[in-house]
Amino acid sequence: METFLIKCLEKMWILIKAKGNQFNNTHKRFYLNFHKIKILLIFIHLIRKYFDN
Repeated sequence: METFLIKCLEKMWILIKAKGNQFNNTHKRFYLNFHKIKILLIFIHLIRKYFDN
C-alpha cells in the first residue's frame, strides 16, 4: 500500500515539474510552487483520512 502511494506521489511530482518547466515567468513559477504545496497538503490529508478509517 505504501509503495503504491509513493509511486503516485512520484508521478504527481513529475507532472508538476513538467508543468513548472513550461513557464519562465517568475510570477507564474511562484503560483505553481504555491499550487504544489496545496496539492501535497490535500494528498497528505487524504492519506491520513484513509489510514484513520
